[in-house]
Amino acid sequence: MTAPTPDTVDALLKANPALWRGGAMPAKESAVIPTGFAALDAALPGGGWPKVGIIEVLHTQHGLGELSLFLPALAAGSQRGPVAMIAPPQPLYAPALAQAGVALDALIWLATETDKDTAWALETALRSQACQLAIAWPGRLRPDAVRRLQVAASEGKTLGVLMRPDGRSAPNVHLRLRVERDKAGQCWATIDKARGSHARPNIALPC
Repeated sequence: MTAPTPDTVDALLKANPALWRGGAMPAKESAVIPTGFAALDAALPGGGWPKVGIIEVLHTQHGLGELSLFLPALAAGSQRGPVAMIAPPQPLYAPALAQAGVALDALIWLATETDKDTAWALETALRSQACQLAIAWPGRLRPDAVRRLQVAASEGKTLGVLMRPDGRSAPNVHLRLRVERDKAGQCWATIDKARGSHARPNIALPC
């Protein structure tokens, strides 16, 4: 039998992308989700939202641009699978979400009656391993509930966002942002806490 020539072997390797070349390093998957805001990506450890964990967003009123922070992540996640919005304080405006690139058929909107129900729904979504991103407005949270959410996010390998319009912060979250509007009407996001970084920049938001 005739031995294959180097050119033939190279052609076979190129024809089958499943074959790995010993001298080639496989592409490394990014550990973060781009936020869609260059200044915010630059300020966050790793250059974006973590793919796994709990983010807390403090704001004193609705409509300060807090949800716009996550529209690019919602859009990207909805192209891969379900994304959840749990107990939003106002009806979701589907045309705006669609314009931002969110696949509406992948969006799960859950209305809950109590803070306990909201925490349970968020924990279930995070642990499911099916949900790409879950954003919730949970109201009051006990420290043990936050720990359960962190464990659920780790087990489900997904990202959960806690919107806190009451301004209360939960203990032990790894990333916390504060969204405020100044006297001139400009909305800003400030990183209050970020594991691995001491920077506290202000990022202008559309509001």
